Amino acid sequence: MIKLNASRLAACVFFMLTLSGLGRGETGEIIVSSNITQTTVQASSYLPVTILGNAIPALINVPVSKISALSFRNNALAIIPFQIDKRDPKGRYDLSNKDNTQNLLLDKRDECVFMAADAGDRIERLAKYFAQQPAVEIGIVDPQTGNRKWVYLVASPPDQKPAHIAQRYVSYDADKDSIETAIYRIGFSGAHPFLIDNLQWHTSLPEKWTRNVADTMKIRHVGKLLGQPFVRTQADYRSRLVAVKEGPVRIIRRTLNTVRILGFLQSPSASIDHIAFANGFQMDTTVDFPFPLAGSSLISKPTPR
Repeated sequence: MIKLNASRLAACVFFMLTLSGLGRGETGEIIVSSNITQTTVQASSYLPVTILGNAIPALINVPVSKISALSFRNNALAIIPFQIDKRDPKGRYDLSNKDNTQNLLLDKRDECVFMAADAGDRIERLAKYFAQQPAVEIGIVDPQTGNRKWVYLVASPPDQKPAHIAQRYVSYDADKDSIETAIYRIGFSGAHPFLIDNLQWHTSLPEKWTRNVADTMKIRHVGKLLGQPFVRTQADYRSRLVAVKEGPVRIIRRTLNTVRILGFLQSPSASIDHIAFANGFQMDTTVDFPFPLAGSSLISKPTPR
């Protein structure tokens, strides 16, 4: 993960309640459960908080298009930027961009994502609009100060369209293949789209952006092929952009890549996901080998650098 300059605070995220739905005639008041599940995450004003579906069972099998995130600030309950990134049975992000998301249901593997900076005060009652719907109260604790804030994940009634917010922390320019936030802008190589070849910082100057401070990304693979040592660089790669998911909190951009092994022989494909959020981004790499590596005599001691 490439870390940008930003303060990072450890926070304890705890799930104080999961409701499968309030009974008929009840008021909709949120009562804190005695069973508190605790987990620790890294959080700051700009870092996203990621909640797995299995941590919020009240919302499992709810259509993802019906789930919203709410925060109570300045004595008002408001929608905050929020997204759900689905994962397939292998644990990879599902970037199929299906047109009909109404029937996509929240699964235990999926990730619910919002910004810690958007958390607000605790509320005793959800609006009557949500009283009969599944709801989850998420508390965020700063262990250094003891300050607490809350975010509420709620499902909209079946006959109502979920509310949305126009605010975004990150945007994608398909024509330039670039990602932009209020802090940085990154661009990718046209010849090798898994490589970042542009990095600029946002400034308050009239020109808005600094010059490109990225030199280049270099890839080195060292190993043995049929017993002979080999070295491969980024020039030996074939790469293509295959999918982009644009959300208000983060963008997931995927390339498929192979590297030349011998002559025209290419390696198994490797998918690289660039995950960009307000003040940072990371690269997740997955390689599919059509043969077991253990005991293989074709390639040995492969080492990426």
